[in-house]
Amino acid sequence: MDPRHARPTGGTPSRPRPRIDGQRDCTPCRIANAQAVAYTRYESTTWTFRHISGTEASVTVGGRLRVTAAEGLRAAVLADMGLAVVSEWMFGREIASGAVVRLLPEWSLPSIDLWALFPSGRLASAKARAFADYVAGVMREAS
Repeated sequence: MDPRHARPTGGTPSRPRPRIDGQRDCTPCRIANAQAVAYTRYESTTWTFRHISGTEASVTVGGRLRVTAAEGLRAAVLADMGLAVVSEWMFGREIASGAVVRLLPEWSLPSIDLWALFPSGRLASAKARAFADYVAGVMREAS
């Protein structure tokens, strides 16, 4: 097994031409025990994916590297240290150029909540409210 870098918004990104048992096409069970880089704030080493057909699959990945910052995940993926679950925007240019590939394109990860917090007892500034509204609109379009 020679899987390489990074994730999904649905897939799992990886470095150029990752091979999982000799194929780029794979299912979650084929990445089980692959070398992975874990983001320790939120992520366990068990990843649950949902196929576009509705099927779910959970896999446990291996790997010794744990990072606490998104920048560390990005650096590790670019250094070919393993698969990672990351936001697609972190690797937009690299995915477009083929330097990083998205594994499991027909699979997605569970959604997460995104909250905008404003100070209590005060009205949010117009700029803060406009930014929160913009992000909410972008997120609605993406789903």
